[in-house]
Amino acid sequence: MRLMAQHGRDTVPELLKRGVQSVFEASVHFHPVYGLSLNIEGIDLSATLGEMEQRKREALKQLTREGLIGANQALDLAPVVQRIALIGSPGTAGWSDFTRHLLDNEAGFAFQIHEIHSQVQGPSAVSSLVKAIALAADLPLDAICIIRGGGSPIDLDVFNQYELGKAIGQCPKPVLTGIGHETDLHVADICAHLNK
Repeated sequence: MRLMAQHGRDTVPELLKRGVQSVFEASVHFHPVYGLSLNIEGIDLSATLGEMEQRKREALKQLTREGLIGANQALDLAPVVQRIALIGSPGTAGWSDFTRHLLDNEAGFAFQIHEIHSQVQGPSAVSSLVKAIALAADLPLDAICIIRGGGSPIDLDVFNQYELGKAIGQCPKPVLTGIGHETDLHVADICAHLNK
């Protein structure tokens, strides 16, 4: 049994979302005034990770059936991408690194960055990202960049959701993703024009 403490308290809300199946160790206590309580002492993350992987596969199958895998890659990408919508969470390391590399590039290119703030973790992240993509799609841009630094597989599961993959697949502008660690590959990455 892997304990929650090994993965941080930020993981707990993701594990307790409606529809997420979890295997946990708990104890039941009775209090004469407050009644029964269930104290979760540990969560087996391998069960949750297996369920997340299955949802990812199902999302990819559905997106493939709808012709949305490869749709964004079919769009023309400007030889020099200079007008960019940057979608993500400002103040994070990923956001800062990305903007620093653009502004301090060795070639001296001038970039126009339209910042669109979005949640990248938590229960509202998928809808926030989908709205940000829709907003960016209406702007005169060369590309839309979605940025999210590293995190646990549970933290990054937002980027495996069907709704986000569909929004990227249907987007009329090329979408570039920089999500998680170099070895990570999410539904959003697979649907994007380019990833990392």
